[in-house]
Amino acid sequence: MNANQIALLSELGFLSESGFNALPFAGLLATVLVIHGIILFYLKRYYAIIYEDLKRISLIFLLMNLTIIITRFMVIISPFIVPYTFLPMLLTILVKKRIGQTLALFSAIFISIITGFHVQVLIILMLTSVLSIIFINKVEERNDIIKSSFYIGIVAFLLSLAMGFLLSNAVTDTFRNSLLVASGVLMSGVLVIGFLPMIENTFNVVTEIKLLELANPNNPLLKRLQMEAPGTYHHSIMVGNLAEAAAEELHANSILLRVAAYYHDIGKLSRPQFFKENQIGSKNPHDEITPNLSTLIIINHVKIGLEMAEKAKLPEEIKDLIAQHHGTTLVKYFYLTMKNNAEDPDSIKEEDFRYPGPKPKTREAGIMMLADSVEAAVRSISDPTVGKVEAMVYKIFKDKLEDGQLDECDITFSDVSRIRKNFLKTFGSIYHERIEYPEDKRKKN
Repeated sequence: MNANQIALLSELGFLSESGFNALPFAGLLATVLVIHGIILFYLKRYYAIIYEDLKRISLIFLLMNLTIIITRFMVIISPFIVPYTFLPMLLTILVKKRIGQTLALFSAIFISIITGFHVQVLIILMLTSVLSIIFINKVEERNDIIKSSFYIGIVAFLLSLAMGFLLSNAVTDTFRNSLLVASGVLMSGVLVIGFLPMIENTFNVVTEIKLLELANPNNPLLKRLQMEAPGTYHHSIMVGNLAEAAAEELHANSILLRVAAYYHDIGKLSRPQFFKENQIGSKNPHDEITPNLSTLIIINHVKIGLEMAEKAKLPEEIKDLIAQHHGTTLVKYFYLTMKNNAEDPDSIKEEDFRYPGPKPKTREAGIMMLADSVEAAVRSISDPTVGKVEAMVYKIFKDKLEDGQLDECDITFSDVSRIRKNFLKTFGSIYHERIEYPEDKRKKN
């Protein structure tokens, strides 16, 4: 230990003339335990879903304690160089914006204690925390974190300068401390980028940044869809638009739904020509094979899609939506074809023509199933009008409900009605009936 480090420990009260002083450590431990208890109570009261999720609770406390550890090492250099925006940025990205806001205040208390209750550091901490949450909410890729940290660092530098002059500190000290503050903010951004992939993989957390990266049309799987199955690609984009709008209506995870929709039919890449949306102007290969084989090919696209998603290391949430988007739906066309042409219709078992499931387990999966079925059905309408579209949407919803496909997800009848109205609103902007305007007879004459 050098003289500066010993002086800092003495200032914090950890050293006394008689040697090591245990009371400050006991006080810090008690403070940590009390604040952790308050956080648990807060989460239980206002975010019960997160409180009951052991993975996310563990993640929150891991990040808070990690912030304390990082601060303890950084503060040895100077009390002005601390991870100002580390915790609020990570909590906003990984958990929830409002939780990031609230827990950033608790983090400020911890850091304030470690820096010897430095008022200037505490004020900068609170303001940079607010700024980081505002900036990080608009981040679309990882490099934006550094850009945001740079802008926040400039604000923190100017704020530190102003406070230094306000407190009549020496000009040299004020500039040095302000540079340290800005360095702390920039270092926080670097730490966020460094820790984020590790946390995503360890806790299997899918972040908005990760989803937005997957939504890039240049992603290899999406590129393949565009080139090898353009009809499926267009269908997926439309399903994404429908699902995202409906999810926003129900306050479900709209970004997850939009991105998952882009990948939900990647299994069709194995045999794109066997799916109707890719058969424009070409022969239907199903005419050359039996209904049994056709059903097997159609149903198998879900299994193949899951294998491709696993190979591409797509998040579990997207894989779940791929697996559940057809539920245990009946492939009715080939089932009826087989039954109507069989010598013994009773020998044709319905379960042989159903997807293996599982049925949708979440609101997002339920919305995905409805959006997928409705888009495909509406696209098949010849000369679509508002009336035809409304009738088709109503029929699809009715069939899914009667077939029990939504029985295992937390979607109410009220939700179903809102989803249906939202779909019709989206389709209305596409298939609107044109108004015939009266001609100007004088101009005609």
